[in-house]
This record gives sequence, structure tokens and C-alpha cells, in this order.
Amino acid sequence: MLALIAIGLPAVVMAVLWEKLFFDKIGNGRRHFIEYVCSVLIINVLDLLVVNYVARSSGNLIHKITEYSDFALKYICLSCLFAVGIPYLCRFWKDYVSISIDRTGHSRELPYRWMAVIYAIVLFGLNLVRVFDNNFWGDEAYSIRLAKMSAGEMIQTTAGDVHPPLYYLLLIGAHRLSGGQSWAYHMASILPYGILMVFIMTVIWKRFGKTTALFMVTFASIMNTAVTYNVEVRMYSLAALLMLLAYYGFYLIIVNGKAGAYIFFVLASLGAAYTHYYAMMSVAFFYLALLVMVITKRIKLWKMLAVYLATIIGYMPWFLTMVSTFKRTSEGFWMTGIPKVKDCLSYLFASNKAWYSYMMLALTIVLIIGAVVYEKRVVMIARRTGRIEIRLAEPSAKMRDMSFWLLWGMIAVFGTIVVGEAISVMIRPAFITRYLYPVVAVIWLVFSVAVSRFRHIRKIAAPILLIVTLAVCLPRYVSTCKTERELDRRCKATHEFMEANIGDGDVMLTNVSHLNWTVLSYYMPDVAHTLISAGYEGFEQDVTYWLLWSGDLSESDMDWLDAVGYAATEVYHAGYIGGNNVHIYQMEKEEDVEKEQDAETERDIKGEI
Repeated sequence: MLALIAIGLPAVVMAVLWEKLFFDKIGNGRRHFIEYVCSVLIINVLDLLVVNYVARSSGNLIHKITEYSDFALKYICLSCLFAVGIPYLCRFWKDYVSISIDRTGHSRELPYRWMAVIYAIVLFGLNLVRVFDNNFWGDEAYSIRLAKMSAGEMIQTTAGDVHPPLYYLLLIGAHRLSGGQSWAYHMASILPYGILMVFIMTVIWKRFGKTTALFMVTFASIMNTAVTYNVEVRMYSLAALLMLLAYYGFYLIIVNGKAGAYIFFVLASLGAAYTHYYAMMSVAFFYLALLVMVITKRIKLWKMLAVYLATIIGYMPWFLTMVSTFKRTSEGFWMTGIPKVKDCLSYLFASNKAWYSYMMLALTIVLIIGAVVYEKRVVMIARRTGRIEIRLAEPSAKMRDMSFWLLWGMIAVFGTIVVGEAISVMIRPAFITRYLYPVVAVIWLVFSVAVSRFRHIRKIAAPILLIVTLAVCLPRYVSTCKTERELDRRCKATHEFMEANIGDGDVMLTNVSHLNWTVLSYYMPDVAHTLISAGYEGFEQDVTYWLLWSGDLSESDMDWLDAVGYAATEVYHAGYIGGNNVHIYQMEKEEDVEKEQDAETERDIKGEI
């Protein structure tokens, strides 16, 4: 029955949409039957292609749908996506795509917009297909723990941690709507990424042009950092979206100064500040820019004060918690190292090719400096009597709006790095490169806009840079997908073994901190677990103990077991769960082992007699 629903029901949706979108009159039964049969064939052929060549899942389709509910749900979701998407794409093609042939020049005209939309959908799909796993590392498992709480409990818990609550509220919604499905936790990160893609293909395209939009959807989809955080169950995807919206709101303030621009900027800035503290720090540079705009008479003083006051009022409910967090962090935090400046700079255009990362950053800086120098007329280039003349001049009094906006985007990016490094050096380490991800979206937009502004070079340079970006990043994406599938397979196998063999009354002992912190609570919620090291002696009678060790037992580990009167037998070698390699050992009292060995010897002797 489930197989019939999965294979046949989405086709009904597609047939109905096809009838609605392409026919004015209600058709007869024969046409409906043909539409339905074609829909069944199209949807399931595409599904099989995805299952076999993207998900790399082989075997009997009907059996997998019937026996595995997770697979059935994924298959139905994919079928529904095709059922809805294909009719609307065909309608879009019919209404907006035209191919005309000019007989004089034999030229073809293909609208850029629909090609870019398809390109963006493909990029989004590359990330969407990665949400169907159940492999969560320690920080993700912590997010899921908070998602299972009430909103009040979550706020109290995260107030004692180091992150604001907005993302966790979104995650609570995903948890409750899905009933705790693993894919739904990923959707809390995919959703902001999807909104970002729509924003780019609509607002950014309209405001800054197709070149900017194409670069942005590419960066936001296949950059190394984007591939990670578009699906990771953490707040970085949401923070990047809100950070970019705040930067765009700052642009609106510069170019038109309407009340709506100020409101939009304040709301986006507050959203970023309620999502991540380093996003708040990055947004603060735009507030500093407002002060500069008052000094240079770009905006009026009362508007700046109104923005400041509204932001203070909006953040007041969390302000004391933030102060307490900063104080607690200054006294003690888990970080011990400070990232190198070069690592922070390469992170802005992160890839597995260092030359690409530094090249893109250098191009961004050169383009911004070139734009500012040219617009302020510091350098003037002219062609006179067949010769090219370069003249130096006094800079003009006022920078143009676009250059001012791009320059402050760069200041926010580099300022965040400087402040993070300074805090870590002067107080204590409290900064790692991933905290830059929210503001990375800003430098991507800065680069994309800067390239599109140089009209004479963008027709050649932009396609080349886009192709280079795809050539550098796509192989890493493919490698990441293969690694994720393999790790998810290992995690599933390890988890199934643990569920089958470790009972609710047993106790798991581990020397891996993340396993004890959050991971085991997610995968084995009803089994007690403890973080230990060699020398632990808190054993109880009549309790079965299991060791989840980071590697093979060392000689010192064996000596410790002998001292406490236990023997350990490895029952699962080279397992993997929650981002950690584990070796699973079952512990037994040595006297029990000796009795079992004696009994086995006695049975052997009797067998020989």
C-alpha cells in the first residue's frame, strides 16, 4: 500500500497541475488518464535517476519503500518536488522563454533570467539533497537538545552558553512540525539559505544586475564554507542571511533614506545580533558608518539617533544576558588557540586551493580601491592625440554612494577580524574562523558588485572568474558529498549495533568529550553515560559497562582495567558516531570471565570423553 502511494499519488498532483496550467477547458477521461500515466512515468524515472546516481542507493525499489519508512518519506518528498516543479517550469518556459532566429544574422536570443533561475535551482538542489542523513557532531547534537526543550527552557539554557536564542527558536519550530525527524533539523539551515537564494535572484538581480546575482548564488552554494553551513544544524546560515539583509538595509539608507530603509536595517541588524554575537559585532560597523554619514552630512543626526535608540530598545531584553556571557567567557572558555590572520583572510573565499582564496581577496581589494580612486578623481586617465595620459589630481570632496557602501562592507569584514583577534590576544581566546561566516556573505556581495561595476572588463573577466570558481569548488563539493554518505553509512551501522546490544540499564563509559557532552544523549537517550579517564573506579555491582574508546586500548588502559578487576572485549571495531571514531568494548568482571573460561574448558573435556 505504501509503495502504491509513493509511486502513484504524486502523479495525481502533477496531472492536476498540468490540467490547470495548460488547458482552459476541462478534459475528458481519456486525456486525464494519459496525463496521469505520463506523470507516473516522468516522476518515477526522474526519482530512479536521483536514487541511483545521486544518492547511490541500489536495490529493489518496492522493497525499500515498503520496509524503510525513512526511504519512503524521502522518495515521496522527491516525487512531490518533481510533481509541482515540472509543470511550473514548463509554464514558465511557455510564458517567458522565446527562441527567435534572425535570418540575416542567424542569431539566437536566450533570456538570461530563466537560465539563471535554472542555474540557481540546480545549485539549491545540490545542497537540499544533503539533508537526509542522521550524522550529527557535538555542536549539532547540542542544538538538537535545545530544540527538544520548551522556548522558556531553551532561553534559560542558551543564556548560560555563548549564543543568542533566535536560531534555536527556529529549530524548535522545525522539531515540533516534523516530530523530531533528522532531516527537519537540517531544514532549519536550508531554509535561510533558500530565502537568501530567492533574495539574490529577485532583489539583488534587480538592484545590482545579473553578474552580481550569478556570482552570489555561486558563492552562497558551493564555497567550502557554504557547503558546510547550508546544512549544518547551527546558526551560521541564518546569521549570514540576516547579516546580508542588514548590509542591504544599510545600502537603502545610503541611496534613498526613506523610513522603510531605516526600519528594515534595524530589524535585520537585531535579527543578526539575536543570532550570533560576532554577527552583532559586524553589524556594529554599519552603525559606526551612520555616524560618519552624519559627520559628512549624508543623513540627519536625528535619524541616526532614532536608529541607535530603536536598536538599544530592541536588544534590551537580551542585553544583561549578553553582558553576563561576555564576563563569564573572559574568565574561562573552551578555546585555547588564536587563529592566524592569514587563516582568517583565506577563510573569506575558502576553498581547497589557497591560491584561489588569496586571488579572490586580492581582486576584491584592488577593485574597491580602484573604484574609490577613480570616483574621487585621484587618478584620471584620458586619451589625447593618440597618447594615453595619466594625471594625478586633488581628490573630490565627496565619495559616491556606491563606493561608500562597498568600502564600509570591507571595513566590517576586516574590522571583525581585527576585533576578534584583539579580544583573543588581550583577554583570552574567544574567536575562531567559523565566527566569520556571517560577515563572509558581505564580502561576497562586495566582490560581486565590484566586478559588475567595471563594464569594460566584466564581459570577459566575469565569465572566466565564474568558471574558475566552479572548477575549484565543485570537486570539493563532490568529495564532501561522498565523505558525508560514507560517514552517514558508518554512523547508521554503529548506531544500529549500539541499539541492538546496549540495554537501557547499562552504562557507557567514554574518553571522548563530545560523545559524553551531547552525542550519546541524542543517539542513546535512555542509556547512562560518563566521561572517564584511566583511573576511574566508580563501578557498581550488577551493571553492564561498555567502553566507547577513541582508539585501541593502550597498555595503561589495560593496566587500569586489571586494577579494577575488569576485562574488556572489543565487540565493534572502528565504529563512527557523531563525528567521532569509536571502538566499542564490552566490559566483564575478570572472575566472571574466568568462570566462563573454566566452564568452556569443562565442556571441551566432556566432549573429548
